[in-house]
Amino acid sequence: MPDYPVLAHPVAWDPAHTWRLLQAASTDVTTRADPRVDRAFWERIAPRYHQECLAARVPEIVERVLRWIAPQDTVLEVGAGTGGFTLPIARRAALVSALDYAPAMLRVLAENTRRAGLGNVCLIEGDLEVAPLERHDVVLAANALYRVADARATLERLLAAARKRLLVVWSVGRAQRWERAARELVAPGRYRAGPDYIHLLDVLYDLGADAEVELVATSFSREYADEEEAVAALVSWPEPTAEERERCRALLPRLLERLPGGGYRAEVRDRIALLRCEVGR
Repeated sequence: MPDYPVLAHPVAWDPAHTWRLLQAASTDVTTRADPRVDRAFWERIAPRYHQECLAARVPEIVERVLRWIAPQDTVLEVGAGTGGFTLPIARRAALVSALDYAPAMLRVLAENTRRAGLGNVCLIEGDLEVAPLERHDVVLAANALYRVADARATLERLLAAARKRLLVVWSVGRAQRWERAARELVAPGRYRAGPDYIHLLDVLYDLGADAEVELVATSFSREYADEEEAVAALVSWPEPTAEERERCRALLPRLLERLPGGGYRAEVRDRIALLRCEVGR
């Protein structure tokens, strides 16, 4: 029989602590932990966001979410954005409470709701980490937990607000092949990812909430109109130097497909995770 080491002091497993460390160490610019920076970002892109949001790009993930919502259900959607999930859910459910802390996104959502002729959507301005959350049958967080510092406290709040189930949609954070190549060749060690859906699963498990996971694979082409846009796509670490940008420029023919008109095309392969926790079972 193999001899296994005996620990004099048991090692405490704290996935919420791991989450906090990953958030604190991350250099991923999409985290935007500072709420002022985050709100400014949404203010800037809100007018065009709806056409390129996750629900528009991957309608299959919307269909999977809808499977877990019944016509009589009330739904609390945190981080509702401009309504990529809100609108189709409102066509299915009895009521949708759409919470977001970015006024610019709520303004677009209000207009989208009006145009769709939906009268069962209640808009709420608030931060999902601190705002009062009234109980609903289903709670949905679709790509809404990216800047959460305390995953345990936030998930406890979301689970407490759900009568039937909690649904979390998460765009899996694996970088594209061409992104990884640029990081390794130009700026090794400069990019550090934050927590991903697997860490969310760990926190849920530690809370005693067993989650079922579905993964949706998607692929598409993304085109960049010119060389500058393509260079910006390769630079995924903070505060790149002029030299690093030029080195990325030199890598363009090697990593991306050159288009006849002078731009570039990248092949994007993504996975979307849908986590489902049944409450009170």
